[in-house]
Amino acid sequence: MCSILCCFVGSQIAAQGAAAAAAGRVGRAGKMAEKRRPMCCTITMIVLAILLLALAGVLLIWFPISLFPAMVKSQIPLVEREDGSYTKLTGFWQKLPQIAKYDFYFFNITNQDEMIYEGAKPHLVEVGPYSYLETEFKEGIEWLDDKTKVHYRSNKTWVWNPDTSCAGCREDDIVTLPNTAYATTMAMKVQNDMTDASILDLLLQATGEGPTSSETVAGMLFAAYDDALLDPHHADNESHCLTVPCSNHLPQSSNRVLSSNLTKLLVSIGGDGTLGGMPVPDVPYMGYLPHYNHTNDEDYILRTGQDDPLMAFQIQQWAGMDKLRWWSGEAAEINGAGDGTFYKPFLEKGDKLKNFQSFSCRAFDMTATKSTTWADIEALTFEFDDDAYDSNKEHNIGYRYENKEYIDYFPDWPACKPTHKYQPWNLPPEQCESVDCRFDYNFCNDCCDGSHYERTIFMPPGIVPLRCFPGMNKDLPFAGFLSPPHFSQSPSQVHETMVGLHPDPAKHRIGQWWINPTTGGTVHALFNMQLSIPIYNDPSFMMTTHMRNCFLPSFWSGIEANLKPYAHNFIYFSAETAPIIAMAIGWSSLILAVIFVAISYCCYRRAGRKAVDQEVLLPQSYSYNVTIEDEKDKDRVVMIKHTADIEHRRESPAQKYPELYAKDTSAQSSLSWKSRTLNQEGEAWS
Repeated sequence: MCSILCCFVGSQIAAQGAAAAAAGRVGRAGKMAEKRRPMCCTITMIVLAILLLALAGVLLIWFPISLFPAMVKSQIPLVEREDGSYTKLTGFWQKLPQIAKYDFYFFNITNQDEMIYEGAKPHLVEVGPYSYLETEFKEGIEWLDDKTKVHYRSNKTWVWNPDTSCAGCREDDIVTLPNTAYATTMAMKVQNDMTDASILDLLLQATGEGPTSSETVAGMLFAAYDDALLDPHHADNESHCLTVPCSNHLPQSSNRVLSSNLTKLLVSIGGDGTLGGMPVPDVPYMGYLPHYNHTNDEDYILRTGQDDPLMAFQIQQWAGMDKLRWWSGEAAEINGAGDGTFYKPFLEKGDKLKNFQSFSCRAFDMTATKSTTWADIEALTFEFDDDAYDSNKEHNIGYRYENKEYIDYFPDWPACKPTHKYQPWNLPPEQCESVDCRFDYNFCNDCCDGSHYERTIFMPPGIVPLRCFPGMNKDLPFAGFLSPPHFSQSPSQVHETMVGLHPDPAKHRIGQWWINPTTGGTVHALFNMQLSIPIYNDPSFMMTTHMRNCFLPSFWSGIEANLKPYAHNFIYFSAETAPIIAMAIGWSSLILAVIFVAISYCCYRRAGRKAVDQEVLLPQSYSYNVTIEDEKDKDRVVMIKHTADIEHRRESPAQKYPELYAKDTSAQSSLSWKSRTLNQEGEAWS
């Protein structure tokens, strides 16, 4: 095998010697060619092997450890070139290469009369999905602090998509939901510590408002709707905002809530611009996302990563805040959170990230739980913490609802044992001193009164308040609450207060993020969120006198984001294909290097064996005694001797042709050759 490899690789080097031997010219040129052939073969193979080993070392060791990470880090920062253009990744960040599908499911109230007048449990029927496709781009971009930070706004557009909506679903379908105008009026009493709400109840009765409202899907969502408490004749009412562009920002001082002619009359009587001493809430339009189409969230300030790529895409401020004013403690922190699109590169399993969702006006903690793939792209699956909506945990206490109305919406929770008795006055004082009744693990302690604590009542897990208009630094004028769909993370005592809930932990989870660990880019995302509005029994308002305390879900939205094909292809090539190509070339180089080393070794061994035959097995110091029977064999004998001197074979002539040799035991240790076979053997040796 070695002879074959040597002859194949060194065929050009050996051509001259082979031709000379075939012609019988065993002269000086032929001898030199025979000597150079194996040496040239060995040197050539060693040089090639060294070059290939160097290439393999670069691609298999240096490339994955140092070179590739350095290349990725160089592309991560947000950069604006001198000509005003953006780098590839910055372009993706400026105009997100994804389409998000918003599926809205409404909880249609089917027994509103029984609920209002007879105190019946609400009967809910989920309808939907009503689907909208959302795209966004960043505008108002300003580079700050030597381009280590960037200021921007995120402009969002929604388009009705009947193809992914439920069969027969239309934007003009009518749904019956909690009335936000009524809830706002009830909240005015609580916020202003009113004991007598007669003026508010008069206003509601005069305008025909009730605890529920029946409107179109479009009106409840983006198009807004006219309400009796609003002035129906305001000039800039854009009721078809999904097809006609809206202004870039929601009006900040429109004072449209409670702006009917009756309200204006009552406000004018006071003379101070208030309604009986109460400030009039500043709400532009009625609806859950009124006129949000073609509008911006609040302003962001983000780290660009130019000073440190591992700090790229971290939010520094939102709406001018580095701590959200609605929350306290850890809950208020957004510094270092991402907006859900891009995160730092080189993520690993077990890493934790903060995901800021502007429509929730809060950040969520996520943990990388497993490695997977999405659409053939390597990804880490990030799960939201299970207690993200549990304000009874110590680290989430900043999300707790004050419950100024002091309503126990879920009186059967917590389900303490029958032996639990709240009688701290009958217990030794030192027994209750170390018991903190603010946290759920002590609710059923005899020192604590369940969910009741001082002048508030805590909410069960799975529910936290919504403090702002979605995406706006603007207080919500009524009590709104966020949760997973169907209160899927709440105890059964919550589900039992209404009819029609069907929580499914798999379908109604908070969400998941699939992030490519190399680039930190989100390749797929799911996020679910439900909005609920409480309407409770309050004798100050005639329409709620017979109602039970209702915690009514309005709708939930399932958001799914996917990359556009061109962005998918770019990330796939950058994070998957390029490293595979480098690895394949590296391993191929290593294998070829091994082959060339083997060839050079074979050539070296072949040269070594010839040297042994010449210098060891037939040393020229031996004397040869030849008996010649025929005078014509003299020349043959001389040729055999010289041929044996230069022959390079595995075996010596004596070993290969034992019948030609007879070992003499004389003192001279000479060899006697039998001449009878010399005629043909000499030729065979040449």
